[in-house]
Amino acid sequence: MNIENFLTNRELAVLVYVIFILSFCCYKNNELIKSLWQLIKGLFSPRLLIWIFDALLYTFIITAILFKFQYWEFSLLKDTIIAFIAGIGLIFKSISNDDFITYLKKQIITFFSVTYLLDFLINSNTFNLSIELILSGIIIVFVGMKAVIDISNNNYNKKIVKFVDNVLSIIVLIIFVNSLKILFISPKDLFNWLVIKELLLPLIYTFAFIPLMFVSWVSSHYETAFLRLKNVLNNKPLINLYFKIKVFITFKLNLKAINDFIDFCWKNDNKVFNNLVSINKIFYNYKLRTTKINFDNDTIGLNPQEVMNYLAEFNLVCKDYKYTNYSDGYGYYYGSVQQKISKCNYLLFSISGNQQAVQKIYLDFSNNESYVNKDDLNLYIKCVEKIYNEIFKKSLPHKVITAIKKIKNYEIKYNKYKLLFENSIIPNINHYWYRFTLTCTNHAELSDFELLYQNE
Repeated sequence: MNIENFLTNRELAVLVYVIFILSFCCYKNNELIKSLWQLIKGLFSPRLLIWIFDALLYTFIITAILFKFQYWEFSLLKDTIIAFIAGIGLIFKSISNDDFITYLKKQIITFFSVTYLLDFLINSNTFNLSIELILSGIIIVFVGMKAVIDISNNNYNKKIVKFVDNVLSIIVLIIFVNSLKILFISPKDLFNWLVIKELLLPLIYTFAFIPLMFVSWVSSHYETAFLRLKNVLNNKPLINLYFKIKVFITFKLNLKAINDFIDFCWKNDNKVFNNLVSINKIFYNYKLRTTKINFDNDTIGLNPQEVMNYLAEFNLVCKDYKYTNYSDGYGYYYGSVQQKISKCNYLLFSISGNQQAVQKIYLDFSNNESYVNKDDLNLYIKCVEKIYNEIFKKSLPHKVITAIKKIKNYEIKYNKYKLLFENSIIPNINHYWYRFTLTCTNHAELSDFELLYQNE
């Protein structure tokens, strides 16, 4: 098989320009050669070589299975090489994502989109090499021009950008029309078994790579998490192994919970866990820390279950009131919900407190327009009135509403609560910001229950 049969004319044209541009840049700038050499050396680092070798071996096994079932043939070698390179990319991208399932869904959805089919159709048919060289050259030049213009951010160049976009659109249209022409003139050239194989092969390899992607994702994230445990564990291998196994069994694939737990370990007074008793105790204490306790009337603060639903009629329900491993003095538990109420204005409802009670409430209104949106401001005032009424069982004083509308700050101290109304114009951009804060004046960062097990 010669190179003309192995690569399409479009791929050959792109390869010619890549080699030419790299050669020219290396000739003009010797530092680029050094940078490329460092990149190549980096690719052959032991850690990366392990991932690459695993992907290569995995690709070989998948290909052997496809060959066994008479699906794979030598004409698919180029597509297999591309699938192998794409597989390495999928592995590294999955490692950099905290949510593996969401990332995987996005990758799979691309294969069932119209864009994927159009891209396949366009790349299935090419012009002769001379035309492809001309078209590819024009695309490279115009894309480069657009990049330079975008960086310069000069309004004077908008007409040039429009011209460049039009030229690129025409080229894409020419290529697309050529593909459609062949589709109608000789549909057998497109709808044959080999073409269908080429269309489905990337999808098959992507699905087949899922186990390797998942193992890589789990091992990478757990390795990162365990590195943070290095200074809280001793040098006893069996004790360390027990700790790691217990982490995996307890939290499974919940990376956020794992990192929260490790932060909790770091904050514990006994920072070195050198026996089974100390390890089991820290897991027990963390479980207590993250278990919500029923509210009673003797507790300082507000009932979390009630506060979360104060603004339910406005679709602002704080569903998540959880341990966050951070406290601003009112407790380590936090929950929030944000709602877009108009084109660019938002309401943010936040609560914080300890394990048993909410001790601080925020309600933020961001008016990101150059004028006060009266409808949105009235909605914010209604939300403030609702919170006030739920807590104090009476209407919000009229003088407070007046202060909000006149963008003036106001403060109230009522029983064991402090209410602060901050209203201001953000300088330079003429946006308006409103915040209602309610805090317990006798707040406790830790509830009695938290103090009980923390001091054990």
